[in-house]
Amino acid sequence: MIKMKSIYFLVIFFILHSLLIFPVSAAINKIPAGGQFFIGESDLDITSAIGDSYQIAWWGAGSDSKYDQPDDIQTVSNPNSFFVDPDIFKGKIGNWYQWDNNAKVVLAFNIQEPELDIEIWDGTLNKEITNGEILIGNFGNFLIITNMGNIVSRPGYYPGDAPFKIKVLGEDGTRYYDFLIGTGSEENSLINLAVNRNSWYWVSPDINHNFPASVDGWNTAALNNLGEPIYELGFYTVWVECNANGMKDNYQDPFGGAYPESTIKSVTLVSSNNEKPLSSSNLVDIDLNEKPKIDSINAESWYKKGKELSDSGYYEDAVESYKNAIIADPKLLKSWSDLGYVLLRLGRYEEAINACDQAIQLKPDYDFAWMIKGYNLFELKRYEEALNACDKVIRIEPDDEFAWSLKVDILDAMGNSKEADIAREKVNEFE
Repeated sequence: MIKMKSIYFLVIFFILHSLLIFPVSAAINKIPAGGQFFIGESDLDITSAIGDSYQIAWWGAGSDSKYDQPDDIQTVSNPNSFFVDPDIFKGKIGNWYQWDNNAKVVLAFNIQEPELDIEIWDGTLNKEITNGEILIGNFGNFLIITNMGNIVSRPGYYPGDAPFKIKVLGEDGTRYYDFLIGTGSEENSLINLAVNRNSWYWVSPDINHNFPASVDGWNTAALNNLGEPIYELGFYTVWVECNANGMKDNYQDPFGGAYPESTIKSVTLVSSNNEKPLSSSNLVDIDLNEKPKIDSINAESWYKKGKELSDSGYYEDAVESYKNAIIADPKLLKSWSDLGYVLLRLGRYEEAINACDQAIQLKPDYDFAWMIKGYNLFELKRYEEALNACDKVIRIEPDDEFAWSLKVDILDAMGNSKEADIAREKVNEFE
């Protein structure tokens, strides 16, 4: 036992020692003077950006940095390890200046919200097919859309530090791919992607990745050594992540999701005769006249199954269970609202709003349904409607911290800094 413990601690020591000698992704943490970075990034070296100052200042929309006092001043205690704390910097994007002796000096850096999305393309047809179908034999591709392309231009960047990753979940719902087979059995990596533009195609014959390859990318008809198809017909789930300097780990939404992560998209691989396999992911619209597929399973059982799947992150399968619960009992309130939640997590915002409306129709003062509806409207940038939904929640439950936090985000997005600050004060009361 003692020997095993000694070996265990030796291994731990070796790992820690290795991390000290070879720090992870240290090269993209150096920020030059006037450089840009994003909310959620941590361990940034901003020594070049702040110079001899130890404070930074920000002026919001409507304030003039020449005549007005800053809307916010922050003290930088450790410029070698700076954290863009969402609790401090959310809603305060734009230029931050060196602040010394109560005076503005020069531009220190620019902070932005991370933006990230992905489209699925059929390279053979040069056509976007997000949430649609691709014919087996055609080459699939992905278009990453982001405002973070300048990360790979930071001083000291090395290709192994590229922070973008495309996540592809296989038809069986369990296998994630680190690469997809392209032309001639070439492995096209899905990780450490050096995205350096606002719109960047995954596999492209163009050095700037301006358009998708037509005969490379994801060879949907690729075969293994036994001559068997590598990629089964069916439903594939796709999204893109960026965890530059821990931003994805540090910047979470109220439901535990990460902001530097796209909404989830899908594509269905079909054969030439448009054959689709039976899968729990191939869902149809709810028909309230339909009887449950399994009569012995009542609405409550379907709901509990959906809740378990949702809690485990299997949102597509949770959708099916909630729909079966609704078919069994269209007046089961929590099935409608929870369906709205999982559809939100899947990025299917319009469907989610419809589900929330059904719940609200059954119970007009159902605060959770109004809350989920508000989040969906916010994602669709329908800010006035989102604010109305948010205010409904607050009228029903005045001390709902999530509702006040969402209200801050909505008002910031609308450019209403005065009202946002009032709401932010309310949020601070909960801490």
